[in-house]
Amino acid sequence: MAKRKKKTPRQKIYKELDKAWQQRIVARDKECMLCGGVISCGHHIFPKSRGINTRWDLENGIGVCVSCHYGIHDRTLSAEYNSRIQEVIGMERWNKIRKASHIVVPYIPIEELKDKLKTLTFKRWRVTI
Repeated sequence: MAKRKKKTPRQKIYKELDKAWQQRIVARDKECMLCGGVISCGHHIFPKSRGINTRWDLENGIGVCVSCHYGIHDRTLSAEYNSRIQEVIGMERWNKIRKASHIVVPYIPIEELKDKLKTLTFKRWRVTI
């Protein structure tokens, strides 16, 4: 059995940032932005693989249900879903994110990533009535 490679500090913080980003999108949107169903996850409007510049940008995410998320990633339906996303978020936001996703950021120091994590993570406050 092959040994698993130990994760680097950068890989660990990326994973934490991705998780925090997901939590913020789900908390912000409350329901599927495309159909109004029960939200299951945050979807990157422009793929996180496009670059670090928009990977953890909350503007680059919408909350979606399982069904819509499968539809978005289905090659036969993706154009239809992208049109729907454009309608929901508006062309101004779409174009802003698209432009930002093309900006190449070659390297972000780990200290800056930790600062970004602090801005994304939040405490859930218990409300008592």
